[in-house]
Amino acid sequence: MKLNAYFRGLALALTLLSSNCEVATMEVSFIPSKTGLQAGHASQTPLLEQIYHPPGTSTEEVMRVYPDGSLYFYGPADSIAKQWGYLTKVKPVGVSQLTALFEDVCDLGAAPAAQGHNLGSVTYRFHTEACTKEVVIHGIDYGDYAALERVTEIVNGNLEKMFRPGR
Repeated sequence: MKLNAYFRGLALALTLLSSNCEVATMEVSFIPSKTGLQAGHASQTPLLEQIYHPPGTSTEEVMRVYPDGSLYFYGPADSIAKQWGYLTKVKPVGVSQLTALFEDVCDLGAAPAAQGHNLGSVTYRFHTEACTKEVVIHGIDYGDYAALERVTEIVNGNLEKMFRPGR
């Protein structure tokens, strides 16, 4: 009985990973660097880590949101080494919207396959009480994961005002 369940799980994992879009079925690995994170966040799992790979480049844009709403970006500071940079906070209503969105897609299967070459990709790694999951979208077809297209809109629409010296 347990062996049949194992093979069904293995077949599902192979099916999900055989397309050009992936959904992690095992442990999700967030970027391990803690440099630049505030003390409380260094030991905490983020709610969201989003990695955008623009088409035709080897660069990436990385954003991370923690359960308290803290928003970080990952990139070079004054030196060549990458580190996390705190930007501002996402309002509690935005954190709630993100959490609900991620919980809604926890049980979905494979993301749609890539269309064409070099269309860029977005990797979503998220952690809620319902699940921890990684979804990679290649190109522009989100398929069943269309709700993830709202992530940037939710984050940007719920940012707390940032302090700017001299303003």
